Amino acid sequence: MIMTKKMSILLILLASKAMAQQGVSETSVKSPEKASKLWSISLSSTLETDSKPTGDVEKSYSNTTSLGFGYKLPNEFKAGLSLILDKDLEGEREQKLRDPSLSLSRALPVFAKYWTSTAKLSTKIPVSEASRKTTGLQTALSASVTFLYDASNIAKGLTIGYSPSIINNFHEYKVTTSGKSNTQRTLSNSLMFDYAFNDSFGIYLGNTYYRNFTYDGNYNDFFSFDQSITYSHEVGASATIGHAIGGSALAVNGKESNVQLFDKNESTYYFTLGFRY
Repeated sequence: MIMTKKMSILLILLASKAMAQQGVSETSVKSPEKASKLWSISLSSTLETDSKPTGDVEKSYSNTTSLGFGYKLPNEFKAGLSLILDKDLEGEREQKLRDPSLSLSRALPVFAKYWTSTAKLSTKIPVSEASRKTTGLQTALSASVTFLYDASNIAKGLTIGYSPSIINNFHEYKVTTSGKSNTQRTLSNSLMFDYAFNDSFGIYLGNTYYRNFTYDGNYNDFFSFDQSITYSHEVGASATIGHAIGGSALAVNGKESNVQLFDKNESTYYFTLGFRY
């Protein structure tokens, strides 16, 4: 089945990482040629697999292809379009297009030395099969602010990021066609560490805590962790290998914590090739 819970969490992790790394790149020194460019494009392909042994009948492989477009608007605004395609690499090899996302972002005024921040608003276009036939999603609106601290005074090449966000979904019905409660609202807080060894190699550590609310006011908490190392080339190409884990913040009994950095049954590994122009 395409898009398991672990793969969905991985996509959220990758989105959070992309936001942080985009903020780092946009606050760095740029050449006059690149600074004057009005548009940008990014393309990435990610191979994901779980931690089950090779040969296990339940082991899963999938691929996620992401395509993003950016365009600079007057008054330092930037518009964006994001497209994501998921594909199973086993069984029927089903592939599905996720809901495209339109965004508008802007760097906020500098409020303190070493700090930068970016605000972002985005909306989903519900064209995916899941939105049309299962959840009845009409649209989703999200707002986030990413704060970045240049921690070079602590360690050269270190950037620390924090990003709170809210997503508000609008569904035709309170429940899905399978009877599960739709998520009306998601609140999240992300903490990110990005360390550049040099112009080519860097490591990324990120964790996010989510709270999903249903239309009836019930909520569930989730967590996610991501660790990766990236090689970047000056032409805009990059390669990333990483580990991700996520799931319910509480154990089955509803009392004990289920937050963990690694689990042989829940961990996911991924390899990404990307290009940005």
